[in-house]
Amino acid sequence: MFSDYASRFLAQSRFSSAGQQHSGFRSSNSQLDITKPSLPRSIENEQDFLRTNEASSAGTSGLHSLLNSDSINWQLREEEQSDGSEILSNDDSRDQRFMHMSNGIEESSIQPESESNLSPSGNDEFMELPNERYLATERKIPNKKWGILFGCLCLVMFTYSILTIWRTNPESPPQTSPYATIQRAFPLFQKDAVVCMFLAVAWLFCLVAIPQFLVFLLAAAPISMFAFSIYLFNASRIQLENSIQSSVMRIVGLILLLFTMICSSYIWRHWSRFETSFNIVRLACRVISDIPQIVLIFISFLVSFYILIFIWVRLFARLFLRGSSFVGSVWVLPKSSWILASFYAFHFLWLCVFLNSLQCSILSSIVSQWFFYRNTRMTATKTNLVSHFFYDVLFYQYGLCSVSSFLTISTKIPLHIFPTWMRHTSHLVYYMFTSISVSYVASPLTLAYASIYSVPYMNASKTLSQIEQLNRVNLRRRCYYISKYTLLLARTILAIGVGITAWNFSVHSNGIFYGYLVGILGGFLAWLIIGVIEGGLSMLVDALLICTIIDISSCQGDPNGSHCYEAWQLFESNGF
Repeated sequence: MFSDYASRFLAQSRFSSAGQQHSGFRSSNSQLDITKPSLPRSIENEQDFLRTNEASSAGTSGLHSLLNSDSINWQLREEEQSDGSEILSNDDSRDQRFMHMSNGIEESSIQPESESNLSPSGNDEFMELPNERYLATERKIPNKKWGILFGCLCLVMFTYSILTIWRTNPESPPQTSPYATIQRAFPLFQKDAVVCMFLAVAWLFCLVAIPQFLVFLLAAAPISMFAFSIYLFNASRIQLENSIQSSVMRIVGLILLLFTMICSSYIWRHWSRFETSFNIVRLACRVISDIPQIVLIFISFLVSFYILIFIWVRLFARLFLRGSSFVGSVWVLPKSSWILASFYAFHFLWLCVFLNSLQCSILSSIVSQWFFYRNTRMTATKTNLVSHFFYDVLFYQYGLCSVSSFLTISTKIPLHIFPTWMRHTSHLVYYMFTSISVSYVASPLTLAYASIYSVPYMNASKTLSQIEQLNRVNLRRRCYYISKYTLLLARTILAIGVGITAWNFSVHSNGIFYGYLVGILGGFLAWLIIGVIEGGLSMLVDALLICTIIDISSCQGDPNGSHCYEAWQLFESNGF
């Protein structure tokens, strides 16, 4: 999306704010170890530079040195190169380039203000909303084949679901079947989903409005998990004295008690880093405060997940009616039903991660615009800007989101389950075939980088693997990851609470044998719905980190030329 426009900062990075120029802050020595960093071309008011050249001959050499410096990577678009355009160094070719760029802006639906063209200073730059989708040439869609594959898989799944509904009878199964258990718990799922939506929105409001809310959240997390474990121990002793589920409840309560001790120990050992982590989350909340239309994106994805979950639960429950038969008074399911249920679960997981990838791409594009151009006067309103990025990601980056979501569920999720020696072996095997570490392939930073630059996913992972600061081993010990763990902790607590509530509801009903299934579905439902808000904040943090890396590369370690001094202090000064 931002492939040709996101680093307009290359020229702007030389003109820092007055406060930073007089701060006397010493330049940092940290630079990125990237071979041939490709940075996008800027869209500036270059005609102002020409007026300055004509007015003052003394400034001509300085401006020419600025335009021809190595820090400004002037490149034509691929569409311009396909039309036979060439990059020339003389003044006539530069005038043609300026005329071509101004014509492209005039064709767009968002026109620049007249005052920006009357600026007497060459340092006053004009930067406008990217207008790639208004060009006559066709844009390339990264990873388009993966998008087509994902669409075909969705079509096959829903077609088979319609056939299953047509061939099955929902009135035949007894009360002990999985279908009847899920159907009885369906009203509970609806109530839990609505409660989770309100909790997620209220949680976001508290984060934005109350600065110290994260401290309260961090203190309440171990207490909540301890209360859940005590509740499960008590329920297993009173309600289910001699049953399999009583043992399962005791095991889950013991796991939660152990997790409480681990969480408390982690908070105690890393308390000194939590203040910086809280500031990183507050910076993400500041983006939401400056662009409140982001909340509309959160709400739209909340509604999308709500509709998707209940459509899928209906189809998933109906699947257990396929090919069933009685053996005495027991409802028996064929093996093919469990195989199809596994396929449904895989596709549903892919679909949910795909929606998360769409949200990440949209938020990354918005954050990059805010990071570099929030102090620039633009005729485009914030609503137009957000809608522009929304439709651009939806129509041009669906393939990128498809391959990202598939690699996430096929590599990242299994690696969290495997033991350590299997993870190391899989890393080695993956590196032999792709020459890229699997940690970069499944990283959310890769999707944020690919969305900002609108490049294929594997190209983005190769670029990030060359950045020395993004060492995956050391990055996990830094404030960036602690901030994401803090957000993940809140999501986990709410999901566990909803799952235990659903499990307790099934215990008091007739379908006790499949009560664990209701608890798993309820917890997974809460995990997805609350994750729209929590995951959105994590995506904002990822995008801020990527933009800071781009800013460091453009400024060559000089904080006086940074576009967001707060992000520089939080990420670069603390080693990310």
